[in-house]
Amino acid sequence: MTKQFLLASAALALATISSTPATAAGQWSGFYIGGHAGGLWGDIDTTHVSNSVDFYNFAAGSTFDFSPSGVLGGAQLGYNFQMSSFVFGIELSGSASDLDETQLHGWDDRETVESDWNASASARAGFAW
Repeated sequence: MTKQFLLASAALALATISSTPATAAGQWSGFYIGGHAGGLWGDIDTTHVSNSVDFYNFAAGSTFDFSPSGVLGGAQLGYNFQMSSFVFGIELSGSASDLDETQLHGWDDRETVESDWNASASARAGFAW
C-alpha cells in the first residue's frame, strides 16, 4: 500500500509540474553576488613515518591527532541561465579563514595545522518548478 501511495504521489507531482508554465517558477537568469560567514573545524590524524627515532622516541608509526577550529568569511558570485524550466549556472566562491592548531610533543617537537583561505568553482544544473 505504501508503494502505491508513493507512486500515486509522484505521478501527481509530475503532472502538476508538467502542467505548470515555466514562468510560474520565477526567472532564474542573471548574475548574483553574496556573502557568507561561519565556523569550521576538522579532525586530522597524522602518522610519524621517519625511520629514525628522535630524542623523545617517536618511532615510525607513532600517531598524533588534531582537532583544529576557527572562523571563516567570504563571498560568492555567479551566473544562472534559465531555458524553459531548466536552470544552468556557474559559481565562484572564496573564503578567508583562521583555522589553526599547534601541538607540542616533548620539548621541541611541534606539529602545526593551518589554513588561511580556500576557493571553489562549481557548475550547476537543475529544474525550476
